[in-house]
Amino acid sequence: MTSVLNRLQLLSGNNFFSALILAAAFTVASCSTKTIQPQMPTGPSAEKTVKDDDKRAKEPAVFSRNANKEPVISLVLPFNVDKIDLSTASTKKDLEPSAVALDFYQGFRLGLDSATQNGKKIKLMVFDSKDDTVEVRNLARKQAIINSNLVIGPLYPSEIRSFNPIAVQNQQYFVSPLSPRVVVKGNPYFIVPVCPMEIHARKAAEFIIKKFETNRLMILKGPDSDEENFVKPFKAAFEEQSIGTAISEYRTTSNTFDPMVSKLVKGQNNILLVSSANKAFWQALLKFLDKNSKEYSFTVFAYPGSERLATSLGLKNLEKYNLYFTSSYHIDRNEPGTAAFFTRYKQAYAVEPSEYAIKGFDIGFFFAKLLSSHITDYDKYINKFYNGIHNNFQFVKTENGFLNESLKVLKVENSKFVEQK
Repeated sequence: MTSVLNRLQLLSGNNFFSALILAAAFTVASCSTKTIQPQMPTGPSAEKTVKDDDKRAKEPAVFSRNANKEPVISLVLPFNVDKIDLSTASTKKDLEPSAVALDFYQGFRLGLDSATQNGKKIKLMVFDSKDDTVEVRNLARKQAIINSNLVIGPLYPSEIRSFNPIAVQNQQYFVSPLSPRVVVKGNPYFIVPVCPMEIHARKAAEFIIKKFETNRLMILKGPDSDEENFVKPFKAAFEEQSIGTAISEYRTTSNTFDPMVSKLVKGQNNILLVSSANKAFWQALLKFLDKNSKEYSFTVFAYPGSERLATSLGLKNLEKYNLYFTSSYHIDRNEPGTAAFFTRYKQAYAVEPSEYAIKGFDIGFFFAKLLSSHITDYDKYINKFYNGIHNNFQFVKTENGFLNESLKVLKVENSKFVEQK
């Protein structure tokens, strides 16, 4: 059972727009507590009082969240209700400022409800960050947030950076639900469910070394190649684990690949690691591969998370070149649990779930189950493997918090994406 203060209901049809009104009401109700600034003492005792306060500030913090009888989760998302005219909103476009937050929220609520069907309770509080760093900082200081067992959000990097120092001060675990980047460093209370790009790079290097016997690999770079987060970590991991394999690089700023022929070897598998997700770059590369496929053999390892790009380029053409890539997620609609989720979501909301809704479900289900069993020490059990609808979770404790290191390697086969074991 999920206990929600002024909660957004499971909605469909025209009632969908009521969610925004309820979100606005909740924001006012939960963020309007008045605080009175204490007066600084004067006179002989003033200096002693200040010193006592400084001493107490350095002592270990004790938070009332540890006494919560049931887990409290705060959801901090950019609903942006102040940017939408609720009296006239009638189309999807009218709701664009809130679209990502609403989709994530709906999936998250479904995840919480599914995880608490056995009667266990979770108290959920919902806050509108308004996509504003000042608002986020103010929310981070609220007692309702501080005394929550877990915070989901904020969503965007600038908001996360604003929330982070106060979370560290308050020893507050918080989840970055959508960003694949380690936005802040050195915070042991930071939780990142989406695999950071550096982990993709390491996984790609490990897979290539184990899967292919080769002494040559070429990295293809374009103007938008992710040098810092992908190329450098890949090279470091590859060189650390591979003995005798030469890495060469080919860079083009004009999507011209003909000069690359001099670097290819006939009679061998030419493995190409593509560090760009630019469609024009890929279209030019495929033309080059088509022209040279009779003389050379290729295996192409694409940039992480290339499902949409690959689909737009044509899966039938790509599978000729043994196309692989790492991905944080892969949805198998034929899997019974996944099929049941899609059916339940559509019954609740009258639409198919978006990518953000599915991510929200996995995060909501995983953390609700975790906190229901381990309300005060869930950090000791967070490394338990979770096989989700959209993501798998395998959290590993690092100097930058808990990072998810569970990745899939997908290959284009028979015009679909097939997970490699």
